[in-house]
Amino acid sequence: MSDSHFHLKQLTWFIPKAQKTVHYLSALLLSVMITGLFTLQAKADEDELEILEYIAVPEAENLEQDAKFRDETGMAIMVYVSAPDCPYCVRLEEEVILPLLRSGDYSNKLILRNINWDSSLPVIDFDGIAKEPGDLLLKYNIIATPTLLFLNSDGTEASKRITGYQGDDFFWYYLDRAIERSLL
Repeated sequence: MSDSHFHLKQLTWFIPKAQKTVHYLSALLLSVMITGLFTLQAKADEDELEILEYIAVPEAENLEQDAKFRDETGMAIMVYVSAPDCPYCVRLEEEVILPLLRSGDYSNKLILRNINWDSSLPVIDFDGIAKEPGDLLLKYNIIATPTLLFLNSDGTEASKRITGYQGDDFFWYYLDRAIERSLL
């Protein structure tokens, strides 16, 4: 048998094996690339969730200043009264308040402030006097959380308050109606 015939026989045996190896390596490379893409997408989704988590309801600090801003812009003032141990407050925030903030649909209509039932940080009231949150809650006769107050520039209620939260079925309708009634 000649050397060239022997090399040809070895080559015919080697080519299919090399092709198979190339196919395996291509498949492996493709799976690594796809895994990398999914990992990047998962990381992007995780980063987006972290950004969304940083959106918080602004705490009430100076209602007198908010009232002046309302007079200038015609926006409604909504004070959200919550309690840290209130499961209905958590649901309201997750299903209504935070989506409302994220959407941007109310950014030109609504001045939203939160008063925490248990807070001891003073809030400047509509009359310019610093008051304990508990005093403000007594002033508005808040007996349950969550409560949404829709207030005029002088601190009087501009629209019927919303107390409690059972779900968002009709809640958005009542919320939008109260906001519209509170606009100047």
